[in-house]
Amino acid sequence: MRETGNSGRARAKARQESDLPGVWVAYGTLLGHLRKRAELNQQALGQAIGYSLEQVASVEQGRRPAEEEFTEAAERVLDAGGVLKVLQPDVDRAKLPRFFRNFAAVEAEVLSRFSYDPLLVPGLLQTEAYARAVFAGHCPPFGEEIVDQHTEARIGRQRLLTRDPMAGTVVHHRGGGAARCGRTWTTAR
Repeated sequence: MRETGNSGRARAKARQESDLPGVWVAYGTLLGHLRKRAELNQQALGQAIGYSLEQVASVEQGRRPAEEEFTEAAERVLDAGGVLKVLQPDVDRAKLPRFFRNFAAVEAEVLSRFSYDPLLVPGLLQTEAYARAVFAGHCPPFGEEIVDQHTEARIGRQRLLTRDPMAGTVVHHRGGGAARCGRTWTTAR
């Protein structure tokens, strides 16, 4: 029996949606519930928190992660009592590549870290431009939205460097800071 185009598209959409991080979907479901409880539509919520209708819809559908500023504004407008804010660290961690998420969770708890990275600047020390060049040079290529998400997540991890107590020393070989990443030369500063 031959499949119709619609059922094939429906299966492709279901497969794509199953790839969405579960915490993004849960956050979006909770956001939609809070919005309806406040008797707002997506457009009204977007206007109240300074985001577009499309951004609110994408977050509610779990297609895009909520940024910290989005969460803070939604908490305030929806009188959410901290339920969205408590999910934000998990929403942020889901921006990381799947293979790296467990390491990032452990990394957030450790007091010291040792690594030897002679060819690239370690992720925690990368500038935004350097991190973006690393992700943009991925093979097969990432889409622009994935490059943005991974770059934002990598730069967000740098909060670990400012926590207290934090003792650390960085010894970095100079050659890794001026390596060619992808098609352009990006220098770590």
